[in-house]
Amino acid sequence: MYSRRMSIGHVLLGVLSAGPAHGYDLKREHDARFPSAKPLAFGQVYSTLSRPERDGLVEVAETSQDGGPERTTYALTSAGRSHWRRGSRSPNRQGRMPLTTRSGRR
Repeated sequence: MYSRRMSIGHVLLGVLSAGPAHGYDLKREHDARFPSAKPLAFGQVYSTLSRPERDGLVEVAETSQDGGPERTTYALTSAGRSHWRRGSRSPNRQGRMPLTTRSGRR
């Protein structure tokens, strides 16, 4: 399960800190890291990333469709990388990591 200091948004930023990834990869990595947690819905990946994208922390690096469903690849921006470095070390006043709560809302 998640620690009290972590959110889905923080997990996704952590995955993106290793390099660009599309939504399917982000879901797969989340589910692999947290096998006892409820599997992440594909729609939740995109809704969770909408806030950091709006805030300039994440950007769409590529959108492709190779005979299957459209795949959107996300990447951290330089601001997102800085935010990740700071946030991965410092929880907010409530003891949670920055960005979103488990439900995806702030």
